[in-house]
Order: sequence, then C-alpha cells, then structure tokens
Amino acid sequence: MIVLRGLGWLVAAIGIALASGWFHLSTPMGCAAAKAIIEGPLSDSLRGQLRVESVEAFGFGHAIVTGFEVRDLDDIAVLSIDRGELNFEALPLLFGGTVTFRDVVAEGGRVLLRPGQERTVSISEAFASPGPDDGSPSRALDLGWMVAHDIVLRVALTNPALVFSVDAASVQLVREEGGEIELDLANVDAAMREPSALGASIRAVGASGRVRPHTDTLLDIDSGACLGSHPLRVQVVFQEGPPSEATLTLDYRDGVGFLASVALRLVARFSGTLEIDEAELSGESPDC
Repeated sequence: MIVLRGLGWLVAAIGIALASGWFHLSTPMGCAAAKAIIEGPLSDSLRGQLRVESVEAFGFGHAIVTGFEVRDLDDIAVLSIDRGELNFEALPLLFGGTVTFRDVVAEGGRVLLRPGQERTVSISEAFASPGPDDGSPSRALDLGWMVAHDIVLRVALTNPALVFSVDAASVQLVREEGGEIELDLANVDAAMREPSALGASIRAVGASGRVRPHTDTLLDIDSGACLGSHPLRVQVVFQEGPPSEATLTLDYRDGVGFLASVALRLVARFSGTLEIDEAELSGESPDC
C-alpha cells in the first residue's frame, strides 16, 4: 500500500511537471525562448543568416512560426516564409547532431534563385555548412518532405528572369554534414508568370524535379502544362557554366503550342542566357 501510494505521488508529480512545462512553453516567455532556440542552433548550422519574426505557439516538439527568413552572403533574402508549422526533434537543436524537422507546412512566401559570390546560386551558399573559420560546427540538415502553398519562385539566373506562382508543392531538403543542399520537388502546381507566351501564363500541373547546387545541372524540372485549355509538356533545365544557361523545352500537340514557342523564342532573342527548344518529352499531357 505504501509503495502504491508512493507511485501515485510520483505519477502525480510527473503530471504536474509536464503540465507546468506545457504551460510555460505556451506563454510569451516560452515562445521567446523557442525563438532563440530556433534562431540560435539552426542559424549556427548555416553560412547565411536566419531570422524568425515570432513564434506564435510552441509545445513539446511542435512550433508555429511567422516571418521565417534566410538571407544569403549579400544579405538578400533568398527564402521567406510568412507562416510555418512544424514538428522538430529538440535534443539535436540543443545538444548537436542532425537538425531534423518533420511535417513542415509553409503558407505564403518567396524563393529567390540569384547568382552567388562563389557558387552559381546564392541559396546554396546560404544553406552551406559554416567553414572552420566561422567558428560553428558543421551540422547536417534533414527537413523531410515539406508542403508549401502560395509561394512565388523567382529564378533570377537568366535574363529575363523566370517567375512562377506556386499554388502547392511538396519539397524535400537534405544536407549531409559538410555537404551541399539537395532539394527534391514533387506534385508542384504553379503558373509561369514571366516570360509570358501570347499574353497568357503557362500553368504547370504535377511538376517534379530536383535542385542540385554546385553541379553541372543545377535545376531540372519536368511538368505537364496548360496554356489556357491547350495541353503541353515543359522542361526547365539550368546548366552551371561557364556559360550558365537555362533551356526551356516545349512539347506541344497543336498550333497554339507552336505559337507559344514562337512567342517565347522572340523573348529569348534578347537574352544571352535563356534558350527555347522543342523536343518530345516523356510523360502524359494533362487534361486542360
């Protein structure tokens, strides 16, 4: 009986401690502490700068953040998320090891691919591991598969820039310790706003691809697409130079696709970094 009573007090004490911890984590003081935890260890694992405007909610292994931003070596924002919800592993954040996020949902934001100081694209520098001169340990990143909505992607590696409005996308970001980031894309629904063809945007349907900074093929995306009600397939490939060049390949089935190809070729004539090509691409054309 005494033993049972002692176990009962122990369970009650643990319950009170957990409830107290949860309460304090949910207070403004707890959210401020969480902001420092996220900005500190995670920022230390990047060569660029990481900022978080605020932490709206923080519990055991779960957080909601607003104003998440990563800036490159030129202090220009290359990744901005208006609001993000995520699960995380607390111990690696506090004591070292792989920084692991799971079930990340990003709502609203911007991604900028622009030339870097040392690499073709600056976002790879921002997410690179700190060097020995930075005084911070190299840590692996594993952000798992993330779901993003309402993101503007600007590929400012070409002239003119390629601008996409991303309605929805699944994104996986991984970086081995001391390595380069690897980004995989799936189920991307987006509209290519710039450059436009025939005054209309090309809408990507179910696009997939990969981003491998500091490799021969930096960006490779393949997608079904719709130009109004006319189906086609599109592939965007950016080759690391010199010279660096983006190729937009169209596979169309009717005269409207041909006119779109002609219109884009006229745009590309004023660019030394954008090429329009026509070829048969694998995959099925979408129902538009």
